[in-house]
Amino acid sequence: MERTRFHPLTRAVLVTALAATAALVAVAGNGGLRLTAPPAEANFHLMRIYGVMAGTGGSTNIQYVELRMTADSQNVVDPHQICFYDSTDMLTGVFNFPGDALIDTNHSILIGTTQFRDDLPAVIQPDFVFDAATMTPSTNTHPVPTAGRIVFGTQVGMVPCSSIVDSVAYGGYMGSQPMIFGTPDDEVIPTTDICDDPPDDLGSFACALTFVSTLVCPPTQFGCPTPANNKTDYTVKQAAPCNNAGGCSSSVTLDNDGDGIPDATDPDDDNDKVYDVAEGPCGGDPMNAGKRPERLDLLGDDDVDGMFNEALPSPASDLLDCDGDGWSGSAEKHIFSAGATANDQDPCGASGWPADMLSPDFLLENGISILDLADFIDPVRWFDSDVADWPSGQQAAARRHDLQPGDPFGLGAEINILDLAMLVEVNPPPAMLGVSRVFDTTCPWPG
Repeated sequence: MERTRFHPLTRAVLVTALAATAALVAVAGNGGLRLTAPPAEANFHLMRIYGVMAGTGGSTNIQYVELRMTADSQNVVDPHQICFYDSTDMLTGVFNFPGDALIDTNHSILIGTTQFRDDLPAVIQPDFVFDAATMTPSTNTHPVPTAGRIVFGTQVGMVPCSSIVDSVAYGGYMGSQPMIFGTPDDEVIPTTDICDDPPDDLGSFACALTFVSTLVCPPTQFGCPTPANNKTDYTVKQAAPCNNAGGCSSSVTLDNDGDGIPDATDPDDDNDKVYDVAEGPCGGDPMNAGKRPERLDLLGDDDVDGMFNEALPSPASDLLDCDGDGWSGSAEKHIFSAGATANDQDPCGASGWPADMLSPDFLLENGISILDLADFIDPVRWFDSDVADWPSGQQAAARRHDLQPGDPFGLGAEINILDLAMLVEVNPPPAMLGVSRVFDTTCPWPG
């Protein structure tokens, strides 16, 4: 039989076509037929959806998705996508990578909301941001659902993420996904801070749906374990994201002032030396260090209301400590025999700090010395008496020594040992923003 001869050019084309076909591997798995290039040819395929956070502090403004490479050099993520679906499998948003991750040997790639980037000074920065320029539709800049499905993949034709690299469904997801990803995880991602791993501060950290199985390449790729199972591969645990710069955070929680104390347990969220509980009723803002209750000992408009040295918003402020000296406004009105709020607007000195009995005090000016303690008995013995025991002309001086107004514990006199104790150690502590020791200290809030 005579051998069929091909034109040299035709033969070259056939050889090229056969080589290309050999490079594609058909794998009949639980997810159906897959035609994929071998991993050696890929530069983004060996990637898993590693962590998903839907919110913190009860808000869905702070979110992230972390991808994690299972091999080096998988950082070429442009022009690929992350697609978000609700629990009924409706596409709600598409994130389009605007470029590649910078480092091919740092395996994490972190995408977060603008609030994740801007409002968490103690947490690592994202590599990319869900914003109007990267999201479709541009209005969905907080795309992570508490229940639904997330896909990392590539658009083919008009269909986003139709070429799937990895997929995770969770929280009662009722749609469909390739069988190679197994059963959806049944956990809804909380937006309240209830996760703590290992348990040491229950209820103060954000949660994330996190990959907890052995990290292997995704089941959509040739040579990778198949099938996977979302239900066993993921669990909700304490959020601990990493980024492509090599940084990691052991937890995520709102920390407005970046002092390492979560807002949920921080008594002073803006670190302006005024307790949060007092800021609003006293005319300040607990989240803005530039807006605190009006002070009389400082220049300027402290509460940024356009007025200078105005009174506090009494009576709303009376039960609170607006100047941070350890005494409420109503206590200072009693101690200083005042009708206005001025004494609660000056934390230091004998006219502002109730514990500072004497001025001048040659032992410790603007502080508490043995002379302040001695003033209770010398030259006049105010100790162990009631304000009403004194003539009207001396009652204001007696009241000045009633540092814990009245006799709340039934010790038999308004000016008693508890008033002296207020000059040694405030009970109950803390006073002066954590300073419980008073004696032999100067005023801890001079500015």
